[in-house]
Amino acid sequence: MVTDCPTIILIQGSYALVAVGSTRFDALIQAIDCPEFVAALKKLGFEELHVQKGTGEYVPTTITKAPNFRVVVFEFTHDWKKEVENAGLVIGHAGEHHIFFVCILLLLLIKRLLITQVLELY
Repeated sequence: MVTDCPTIILIQGSYALVAVGSTRFDALIQAIDCPEFVAALKKLGFEELHVQKGTGEYVPTTITKAPNFRVVVFEFTHDWKKEVENAGLVIGHAGEHHIFFVCILLLLLIKRLLITQVLELY
């Protein structure tokens, strides 16, 4: 459980985004599919989460049942720029393509980013 979260001022309507790109990263999607993750996002001021699950088989179900919290799950998007522009926080992994396409875009847009290590693929 997250404690002592920093105060973050969010743009109205912004959401948190978990993105795995084209990678199959079920471990990350499973890790966020819990009430504690939703509670941490709510503490940061988020009321919505977009989950881009890529080619993974795991589909989050626990977080989709959280009260007063909207979850959008999708495999891919053709408009990464729009998805990232509207996100107040992006959580991703450190794969080279992911770093190039998403992280560079985030740096250009001056967004908050949390990168996770990929310990296993497929």
